[in-house]
Amino acid sequence: MKIIKIKEDITSEIANSFKNSIAIDTEATGLQIPERDKLSLIQICDEKENVYIIQPNKKTYKAPNLVSVLENDKILKIGHFLRFDKSGLEFFLKCKMKNIFDTKIASKIVRTYTDAHGLKNLVQEFCNKSLDKRQGSSDWNKDINDLSDKQLEYAANDVIYLHKIKSELEKMLIRENRMDLFKSCITFLNTRVELDQNGVGDALVNSLLQDLGIGDEQIVAHELHFVAHSIRQGLPTGPISLIHAIFHGNNREVIAQIRQVTDESFRVVTLALARQVIGTVNKKFGSGTVQGQGN
Repeated sequence: MKIIKIKEDITSEIANSFKNSIAIDTEATGLQIPERDKLSLIQICDEKENVYIIQPNKKTYKAPNLVSVLENDKILKIGHFLRFDKSGLEFFLKCKMKNIFDTKIASKIVRTYTDAHGLKNLVQEFCNKSLDKRQGSSDWNKDINDLSDKQLEYAANDVIYLHKIKSELEKMLIRENRMDLFKSCITFLNTRVELDQNGVGDALVNSLLQDLGIGDEQIVAHELHFVAHSIRQGLPTGPISLIHAIFHGNNREVIAQIRQVTDESFRVVTLALARQVIGTVNKKFGSGTVQGQGN
């Protein structure tokens, strides 16, 4: 693994060197983006295991070469819990991140034999490596040249294994005939990020839950069935993917429970009907705290 530190933006030569896919992750000053916290670092790993750690300009966040890669729909962007990274990148870099593969979502859909879906768990299973996450709570906003080797290694480890993990999860999705479900969830992820960016995502979710008389502390599988049954009369016919999103993590961790309901009384909801998408929120933006599993 080769780590290259970059300030402000990658060069056009580096941008042009990315052909098929990159792995991507970000570090920030905290979880409340954009209300309080800022984007601090952007990590990219290419297919040759070169890791670029980029510290954007904190005043302008101008990075046209990096934006050209993020918006290139011919280059797949692989990440773990991209809801956070995609939202931060799009807000600060003023771009639209296209063509994504979220290993967190893929894991939740296909690794149904476990409830351990953090990056550390996936690296252990598919790469037989143990990640050291102790550097996660670091001051990522200091000058990149002042970051320790351990901090740089931590940042690089968040992307170096993602190509291998994506490859293994993709095989499983195909084998279990769940690729179409995964793609539907990625489509919804784009919508969910858009709702977040407009500050209405959790308001919609909480409003729907309140309408159904459901609290935000705990919802288990059998309660999901009850929720689905409760709104059945209000939806047209066809299949629907119910998305049960529980914000329950130390480091911006989200646990997404995705259930495919094969009932003729459901169909996929669109942004206009986003109110109908079931999400369970266990996060209070006002407090700035997220509790649960780590990455």
